[in-house]
Amino acid sequence: MIVGKWVTINVLVPLLGPVLLAAIVVLLSQANDPDFQIDFWLIFDITPTALTFYGIALISGSLTEFWRHIGDHAILGIAAIIMISVTAINYAILVLNNHDPAYDPAASATYLALGLACAAIVVSAMCKRVVLKAG
Repeated sequence: MIVGKWVTINVLVPLLGPVLLAAIVVLLSQANDPDFQIDFWLIFDITPTALTFYGIALISGSLTEFWRHIGDHAILGIAAIIMISVTAINYAILVLNNHDPAYDPAASATYLALGLACAAIVVSAMCKRVVLKAG
């Protein structure tokens, strides 16, 4: 089953690992400096750019494995290529927006990036399933 190891390595560790590391560092900082004030929202602040970059990296890795099976699963291959293209375009737009020092991403940018990351997880899991079944 794809759920266990693949989800841990490709979803949980990349998304929750940095948050856990940040929480540990912040708690250690507070232990060393009692005047240090923890802002828990900053620990869980995952930017739209980070989510979009994660989606691109996940699909890229999946496509690398899946590529030799793309002829047998053309619709999934097209979906993965469209997914990475849309995600890359969104990333480029975010990079342009980030050039403005006053830019503060709207909630909709975060929701879009989260949606694209979730779609990338689904498409990547489907690609991995094909690779595993093919042996």
